[in-house]
Amino acid sequence: MTAAKSGSVGRLYTAAELETLFEAFARQIRDARHAGEIAAEQVRHLSFQGYERYREAMTNIAGISTVLQDKLPWVVDSDAHAVEARFNKLMARMLEMRAEASVEIFNGLSDAGTLPIGGREVFLVELHELSKALESLRDPDFAALVSPDVRDQISTAHHILGEIVANAPSLLVLAAQTHRKRRKPSVK
Repeated sequence: MTAAKSGSVGRLYTAAELETLFEAFARQIRDARHAGEIAAEQVRHLSFQGYERYREAMTNIAGISTVLQDKLPWVVDSDAHAVEARFNKLMARMLEMRAEASVEIFNGLSDAGTLPIGGREVFLVELHELSKALESLRDPDFAALVSPDVRDQISTAHHILGEIVANAPSLLVLAAQTHRKRRKPSVK
């Protein structure tokens, strides 16, 4: 019996009872991947509506993954290993998708040339998201589930993240200077 089960009385779940949540999690990952592709394309044209949909999809994923994670300690022992393995596999897919989407959004921002005010916020959020995804993918539970192709993409993402971190202060200063130049002086 796991610690959570032995410490208090709670509802136990079978793998079959969690099936709907797993299906919703997988569907949300697919939806977020699609939203990320649209966002990256729109960001290239300095449109951020698709990006907002992508962020909303990521929020939905966070909710479903939290609910599933909270139920993992309460899975009956005979199903526990299979349920945890399935959860880890979906988490690895989600982290891969998040890293890929962040890289594509960065590429879209770099195609735009300068970072407008909306682009600056997108840049900062995606910098943080990429860093978190890459850190999580180093976890042994997820690293073993990553395909060789994705490992190459992760290596590229590490390189891009390093370049961004090295150039971030100048990018942010450039965006702020560009914004100040566009402002008209106030008339008194």
